[in-house]
Amino acid sequence: MENAALTPDWVILYDQHAPMVYGMVCSFTTDEAVAKQILAGTFVQLKSAMEQSARQTLTKAQILKITCTHILNVLDGQNDSLSWREYMRKALSYSRAV
Repeated sequence: MENAALTPDWVILYDQHAPMVYGMVCSFTTDEAVAKQILAGTFVQLKSAMEQSARQTLTKAQILKITCTHILNVLDGQNDSLSWREYMRKALSYSRAV
């Protein structure tokens, strides 16, 4: 086990929030390959947001916003049967449940 003082903050963020983020991603897509791609891309964006933050941390609300935005951006480019309103309904229902 690594010393917590030597572990980068974004690794800790991943360890703490990956299950929640992956659950949210899976509520939007059943394609496991797409879900893993979105999960990886989301954490790239979260890492970037952490580096730009003065406190070097993110709130749960910021994590959910970045996650939802990334999911919608990725899925918007796919030929998917869900409408934009349906995506937003799912996102809102998920954020209330967390």
